[in-house]
Amino acid sequence: MSARRREFEVLDLSPYFNNDGISWDTDRSDGDFGYEHGMTFPAEELPESNSIVTLCGVDFLFPDKSDGAKNNMVLEGQTVPVPVGRYSEIYILGASDWGSFEEKVVLLYSDGGREEVLLGLTECFAHGRLRFGEKEAIVCTGYHFPDADVHSPRGNTSCGIWLQTLKVDPERELEAIQFGDNPSMHIFAITLRSAVCGR
Repeated sequence: MSARRREFEVLDLSPYFNNDGISWDTDRSDGDFGYEHGMTFPAEELPESNSIVTLCGVDFLFPDKSDGAKNNMVLEGQTVPVPVGRYSEIYILGASDWGSFEEKVVLLYSDGGREEVLLGLTECFAHGRLRFGEKEAIVCTGYHFPDADVHSPRGNTSCGIWLQTLKVDPERELEAIQFGDNPSMHIFAITLRSAVCGR
C-alpha cells in the first residue's frame, strides 16, 4: 500500500526573489513594490515571516518581511523548477503594480511537452474589482508610501495580494514553470495541488 501524498506542494521561491515590496512602520522607505513610486505593503498586516499560512484554503510559504529582504519575484523570464510530479493546479499569490496585466506562462512536462497558459494578476489597488478571476487572499487597510517624511500617514486606500489559479494536465508530470517577462507582475508565493493525493 503506497503512502498517502500530501495535498499541497509548497515551493520555496526565495532564490528567485528580486524585489522588496514590504516595509515596517519604522522605516517606510525600505523597499519599492513598483520600483519608481515607493509604495510598499505594510508588514504589520501580513502573515509572519517564513511561515506556512493558509489563504483561501491553500497553504503557502509566506516570505521574509525583514528590512532589506527580497520578498517577491518580479517576472523576468525565470524558469522555476518544481518537484517532478502530477499536479492538478498551481496556486499563485501575487499582484501587479500600477495596472493589471496578463502574461503567458509555459508549463514544462517531464515528457518534453510544453503547455502555454495565461497568468493574469490584477493591480494591487483593485478595490474589490479583480479582473482575472482571482480571490482576495490578503487585503491591507492601507499601504506605506514614503515622501519627505517617511513616517507620513499611511495612505487611506486598501491594497491587496491575490490568489490566482492555473490548471495543470493531471495526467502528465510537471517539472518546471517558465514565466514571461513583465516587470509589473509580482509573485510572493507558489503552491501546487497534487493530482494523486490520497491514492
